[in-house]
Amino acid sequence: MFTNVKTKNIHEAMEASDHAFEVEMIPLYTGSGRKVWDKQGVIRKDTEDYLGTVGMGVQHLQPINFYEMAGELISATGGEIDRTITMGGGAIIGISFTLAHKAYLPDDPSSHNLLFLTSYNSSFAINAKAFNTRFCCMNMLANSTKLFSIKNTSGNLPRLKVASNMLKYYHEEMVAFDNKMAALTKIKMTDEEAIAWFGDTLLNPPKKDNKRANSIYDGQLDTFVDLLQNGLGTGVSGVRGTAYGAINAVTEFCNHHRNTRVRDGKSEEEVRFTSNILGGSSDKLMQVALSSLIEMID
Repeated sequence: MFTNVKTKNIHEAMEASDHAFEVEMIPLYTGSGRKVWDKQGVIRKDTEDYLGTVGMGVQHLQPINFYEMAGELISATGGEIDRTITMGGGAIIGISFTLAHKAYLPDDPSSHNLLFLTSYNSSFAINAKAFNTRFCCMNMLANSTKLFSIKNTSGNLPRLKVASNMLKYYHEEMVAFDNKMAALTKIKMTDEEAIAWFGDTLLNPPKKDNKRANSIYDGQLDTFVDLLQNGLGTGVSGVRGTAYGAINAVTEFCNHHRNTRVRDGKSEEEVRFTSNILGGSSDKLMQVALSSLIEMID
């Protein structure tokens, strides 16, 4: 699913990721031979693999055009591609950029990232999501639920305009996120307060007569307590005993410890990534955690 590339060269990234292919729209027919008038299929021309079914109005960007948009973003920011993403054999492709570096506390560096995605199976057209990666634990935390999204019906979107609008979205998201994280480092929060907050606000305690739900709840709470006290990065000065430490315990819980349900032929890595970044349950949980901590500050 992930290919680590670390490059500013879009062609190098395409080749390393097996994204140097073209897609082709094909007509669809029923079992009786009748043409389907409102749908069309998408195939990879190099392998003839079927990627998905889309509406007749869709004319997808070719991967090279998608990467050319990425090149405009790199030129505008001086950032680099850090890894690429492939799901469903190319039905979804994505590029993760490192665009800036940040440290909310001394000795606790992180990076500002932007995920750029397109699909050939009608999942979405072109989306981008800003997120932060903390280096000590490689935990990813989306900046908010807000997506940058473009509908594509022409297959020929203006690269410069897309890159400019995406960069505006990125800056707005990052400034707001930076302000939140900086505020959390200044808010004292005891372990007892953090544990009560996690258990009551994020997990919603189950009814006492539900043994299975209580077992799951207790296990999640125990994991959070351990991460709060012993998680990666807790030894950094200023982390323990703050709301910043609490949000980092939640992100580590979601990124690495929360149970994932693998199905539909997807890998655990794909399911976890989707859940953490692309609006899945872990993404939502982390956003609720961040918002509730900010409300406590306000």
